Amino acid sequence: MKSHIAYRISYFFLEDDRKFAELVAALEENRKGFDSLALFTSWTHGVVSLDVMRPRVAVMKKRIAELKRHGWEVGVNLLCASGFFREFDDAIPEGFVHHTDLSGNTCFGAFCVNQEKYRQEYLIPLFRMLAEADPDYLWLDDDNSKFACCCDHCLELFNRRQHRSYTREQLNAALNAGTPEEKLQLREAHLQFAADTYRDLYSLAEKTVHKVNPKIGLGAMTCNDHIASAGLPEALAGGTDCTVLWRPGGGAWHEQVMDEFLFRKGGDLANECAWLPERVDRIQAEIESFNYQRLQKSVHSTVLETCIYVAAGCTGAAYNIFDGLEPLDVYKPIMTGLTNVRGFLDRLVEAHARRRPQGIYTGWTPRRNAARALEKGEWFGANAWTESNPNDLWAGESTASRSSQLFCTGLPPTYRLEDARATMLIGEVAWSLSDDELRRILSGGLYCDVNALEILHRRGFGKLTGFRAGAVFDHDASERLLPHPLNGDGVGCIRNGRQAFSRAYSGRQLESLDGKGEALAELIDYHNRILAPCSLGYYENELGGRVAVSGYFADRNLLFYSKVRQLKNLFRRLSHDTLPAYVDTYHRIGLWVRENEGRSVITLVNASMDPAQGAELLVKTSELRAELTGMYDDCCEVSGLALGDGYVKFTLPDLPPWQLYLFLTGDKP
Repeated sequence: MKSHIAYRISYFFLEDDRKFAELVAALEENRKGFDSLALFTSWTHGVVSLDVMRPRVAVMKKRIAELKRHGWEVGVNLLCASGFFREFDDAIPEGFVHHTDLSGNTCFGAFCVNQEKYRQEYLIPLFRMLAEADPDYLWLDDDNSKFACCCDHCLELFNRRQHRSYTREQLNAALNAGTPEEKLQLREAHLQFAADTYRDLYSLAEKTVHKVNPKIGLGAMTCNDHIASAGLPEALAGGTDCTVLWRPGGGAWHEQVMDEFLFRKGGDLANECAWLPERVDRIQAEIESFNYQRLQKSVHSTVLETCIYVAAGCTGAAYNIFDGLEPLDVYKPIMTGLTNVRGFLDRLVEAHARRRPQGIYTGWTPRRNAARALEKGEWFGANAWTESNPNDLWAGESTASRSSQLFCTGLPPTYRLEDARATMLIGEVAWSLSDDELRRILSGGLYCDVNALEILHRRGFGKLTGFRAGAVFDHDASERLLPHPLNGDGVGCIRNGRQAFSRAYSGRQLESLDGKGEALAELIDYHNRILAPCSLGYYENELGGRVAVSGYFADRNLLFYSKVRQLKNLFRRLSHDTLPAYVDTYHRIGLWVRENEGRSVITLVNASMDPAQGAELLVKTSELRAELTGMYDDCCEVSGLALGDGYVKFTLPDLPPWQLYLFLTGDKP
């Protein structure tokens, strides 16, 4: 396998002969850096009328033919099939039902795609028009990953499927009322209705486009994990063997917080790749610098971002880095940088070959979004994408960002239970797992917080956790490590989460159910008086499972030296000594670990502005040599030392700040 790289091209380049000629020249200079081009149908985020679209498509058809003569694969990127939000009012068509949320608000720039009038009078003519422009493929953008429309027609469809008669107000109330089990069931149905809607849209696009030309490939873009993707790639294929492309996205538009690339969007993309069917092997991560201010993202961070997403599991990238309004010379350094890294991207894809990472599972399943704010608060479905900013649709965080502190310590994440060596469950994510999944987790290794512990008790698994939650300490509590082998030399060290700054995090006493639970930490006050004799406990249950329960900042304020050491010892114990690899020193490093034909394939990033000096990587392998290759093609061999416990220790050379490396054990077969 090799990477597949695309540039997404603004319409501004297409309508102006001079700009188009400059673009072609720049692309020729960087021919080795990409494989295909995707031409945007629009530069605004509301649906564009057919009268406005027709002359654009005529221009696009001409440019597609010219670009194909250069030997490039060329597709069309349909920015709005259902629409994002209100922009460019004069171009938005009239006479169709607007996308409506649970509060009855409508979005002027977006439409309900379940309306037959919209399908017949707008979508089918549009898809046909674009197919007749002779592209190699058609991309549908991430406007088609909104929450379900709740117009009168959609409400009627939903009620018919659920055998109910909700009004909008009643449905909104029901989604936020009743037992957690009742809310979960209804929310899942609501999310499934949205997924079915977009599956029908994709199927309509496939049938219409392939009626014109059955060779045109179809692609879809998603935005984080809003709507489960099950069945959507199959709808794009429509039972044919046409190419199906996928573009996982989500805003990461600047470099102000580099963690966004690695621990938020990188984790979200890795998660999505892990859940896509194997037949989807052209997965182009979105690299976006919207709204194209050159100084908001450097050449290095753009290159690094690309490498991170390919390391996460994508097999390529789609660059949306310029818009045609600024001089192209402004962006040429980025194009050069991306071209120079192309060979490394190929090596990454060849190395991981769509294999899923192995390590610590954070509990994401397609049910995850239904469990948000399940026990308190309002579910985000109530304000689903009308006039609001699409990146501020809910109060909460992605599964990846909730676990970012754990994984920046050099512990390896994974995204499906079958790849788990241990599991971390924080809060309401425990509701989104089935009984069988929870039993499997509790038979292996689990680290959880008190919220998850109480859910496990409610669902009948309390005995297997070994603990119940006791007294609450909502201020002035600190964690102190107790004498225990898992604490190593950290005994007596204190971790202060500063509850005065974050009252949402209560300290909790943990009480052993059968007297066999082991205390790893206690809570003390500012006078060093003991508040709770156990705030972090360890237990081995009757299934052979190993469980650790944290009653104090389970996923926050973890980066103290003694806590990091404890967590690495703890997760190795929870995994039954099966962690595939981890960084055993006190460095800020993120990594993904895979196995490919007997070789350990590890991608790692020094996620710090300091060089990582003397970092030690422990790998579950018998190989004593490895090859380390950097994103800028620096390469060296690293020798390992067998530790006698199944792990080999590799002391890495100094790793520069915020650079990605590929670590491969042994020799290539």
